[in-house]
Amino acid sequence: MSNYSITVGLEVHAEINTRTKAFCSCACTSGAIPNTHVCPMCLGLPGAIPSVNRLAIEKLITTAIAFGADVAHEIVFERKNYFYPDLPKGYQLVQYNHPIGVGGKVVLLSGKEVEIDRIHLEEDTGKSVHNEELGKTYVDFNRSGIPIAEIVCKPTILYADEIVELVSIIKDVLMFSDVSDCRQELGRLRFDVNISLSNTDNLGTRVELINLTSSDDVRRAIAYEVDRQSALLDMGEKVVQETRMWSSEMDKTYTVRSKENVKDYRHVADPDLPIIKITERDIKKLRKSLPESKASRVTRYKGFGLEESAIDLLVSSKEISNYYDNMLAILFEPVEVYNWIATELLRHSREQGCSKLDQLIKPLELANIISMCMSNKISRYNAKIILDEVVLTGKTVAMLVREHNMLGGISEHDHHVIMDEIVETNPTLAEDYKISPDRVINYIVGEALEMSQGRADIDTIKRITEERLK
Repeated sequence: MSNYSITVGLEVHAEINTRTKAFCSCACTSGAIPNTHVCPMCLGLPGAIPSVNRLAIEKLITTAIAFGADVAHEIVFERKNYFYPDLPKGYQLVQYNHPIGVGGKVVLLSGKEVEIDRIHLEEDTGKSVHNEELGKTYVDFNRSGIPIAEIVCKPTILYADEIVELVSIIKDVLMFSDVSDCRQELGRLRFDVNISLSNTDNLGTRVELINLTSSDDVRRAIAYEVDRQSALLDMGEKVVQETRMWSSEMDKTYTVRSKENVKDYRHVADPDLPIIKITERDIKKLRKSLPESKASRVTRYKGFGLEESAIDLLVSSKEISNYYDNMLAILFEPVEVYNWIATELLRHSREQGCSKLDQLIKPLELANIISMCMSNKISRYNAKIILDEVVLTGKTVAMLVREHNMLGGISEHDHHVIMDEIVETNPTLAEDYKISPDRVINYIVGEALEMSQGRADIDTIKRITEERLK
């Protein structure tokens, strides 16, 4: 624990999920062959003229609304001048003097409020790719020009856990507002953290940690930097204002460059981009179309009688939550639908490496499976087989039910008849049950399903087994 108060300023950079870049019509892509989604604008070639992506502007206004910020009625883009190999124009198109959103806040679970200073749009830079074998660095400009939402929080005294919680809340707001998918493994969500330590009422020297890509990196980098700065201050040495990066391999931060001041960037209005007017009508329209927040969904799901762990899973991603809601619009069985999504559909999602659940099976098809299972038209065992085959083959539920002749369950009497036959051909089952009940039950269930072509009900078989063999 540091003997100093820790003041943190968080900057969040999230790629906006638009089809094209901020100031040209090149596609926003991940993992493409380097420098295949570029144009004169992306490459900073002389004479290239930018044109503004309207959807990116709208998504930034949505972001401002979601955080309770005041939305500007005029948008001015400026050139932020600095040199870096992945910045081909020698400047970056940003908003500084006229950000889209001003103010707003994030409320932590403790009730502590973190105020937002500004929310603005900027274009991303290219990406430096280091080849250690050849001892060379290449630049991929596919990322150059992708629209970025930057959220700048005001300096606040925070503990490490509070910083991680702040990062998580901002990420959730961006995802559930449909501004960004926030896929950190693809670098679509990055954090800069400004840290200063002090044992007086005045702020200490600010050190910036850039390009943190996960909550774990944020926690570890801050812990290291607090220890580093504390040690310097304890020895009576000064903390240098600089920009540092975190290395998860070395488990430490290291110096990148001395920290620039705002005046070093020489922000000037871009002469090629006109002032964009935002009307109250535009703002009201976007406010009305703002997607339901995570907090609102949690409250709604509590009304369905779901357990807290179930709600946590459903709101762990917007994709899962939306799929669940689409299912309920077809078949309003909140608990049963959740159980199928949690146990069966997400298993397929993990196995197939596919986060788009409706690409695995459409909500209507899964609703048909659940409905037939609940009405005993098919057994739960066969229902799972159908789901597996829909995911693997793309065939419809109706087609598979006909192909496998699965329609129709069996009666209570038929279950007893099957049980009689199993016991008759296995006279030691009663004794075996005393030794290993679970093994015997699993054996009988397997035999019953095979004898009934999957139409037997597993719960019924288990009940009859326990009644007969106990």
